[in-house]
Amino acid sequence: MLLPPRKNNAPKTETRTPIDDRSLPVWFSATERFYKKLNRLADEYCLSRIEVLEQALDAFVERHHRERELPIQKKVGKKDAEVLRTAMSTMVRSYWATLTPEERSERARKAAKTRYNKTKDNEAPSD
Repeated sequence: MLLPPRKNNAPKTETRTPIDDRSLPVWFSATERFYKKLNRLADEYCLSRIEVLEQALDAFVERHHRERELPIQKKVGKKDAEVLRTAMSTMVRSYWATLTPEERSERARKAAKTRYNKTKDNEAPSD
């Protein structure tokens, strides 16, 4: 979670918790359990602790990028997905351009009503 930039007149101890304080090394907030796990993994895989941490960070970034990939990109590839996205956007824009302002307004009203009814149905009844 990123905090908003600090305002010039705000005190330096704003709302950051010790774990978010980037002026301190992350190791200051690491627990004994963290070090035990780090040591166990380093011993188990015959790596230094720094190598374990570097590989863990690389795996985290790779996983994050994989999760952010769109399903269409997985099916057709990034290049083709961009072409498809552009084509679909053009098609949608040209469709909406054919509607009159009254028709667009009616469609928006129906969509808003549907959204409202969905949220209303999902609310728990108050007893």
